[in-house]
Amino acid sequence: MFTGHYESRLAAALDEHRRAIDQFLASAGAIAEADWKRPVAQGKWSPGQIAEHLSLSLEAVLRELSGGPPMRIVLPWWKRWLARRRYLRRMLREGSFPSGVKAPREIRPAASPAPRGEALERLRLAAAGIESFYAAHEKAVSRRLCHPYFGAIPARDLFGVLTLHAVHHRRQLVG
Repeated sequence: MFTGHYESRLAAALDEHRRAIDQFLASAGAIAEADWKRPVAQGKWSPGQIAEHLSLSLEAVLRELSGGPPMRIVLPWWKRWLARRRYLRRMLREGSFPSGVKAPREIRPAASPAPRGEALERLRLAAAGIESFYAAHEKAVSRRLCHPYFGAIPARDLFGVLTLHAVHHRRQLVG
């Protein structure tokens, strides 16, 4: 797919992301339909809402890749700079994802989730859309993408964060 060092790092990040999404899809697919709308814990989202949240996140990235508007930035420039230096590097190095951070409005799920099959297909299609984009646009590998808390970051870092995001939410499903 890609040939240079930066490109191979992005390809590796995309592979890890694909595996994390596949694992999420498998875990979510094993949830009984009766439990799909039941919150995973007190004050938390249901599995259906979590799946929609992940879909909205990936659809936002795909929209930006396709020339649409990026996600809305929620922090001023100096807090984004600090977040990149203090949290992003540690997250990617240690493989940790912070709990309790409020999701930006545009990627919060609806109160009532779609049926399981429909929601999981939406997530699968969003992930496949990103893969297809990079397969068709190899020159886009050096492009920076927008994260609501970190600002514009290299695509490989964004997909590292998205991988951790999927793993974090899969853990919520499996306990």
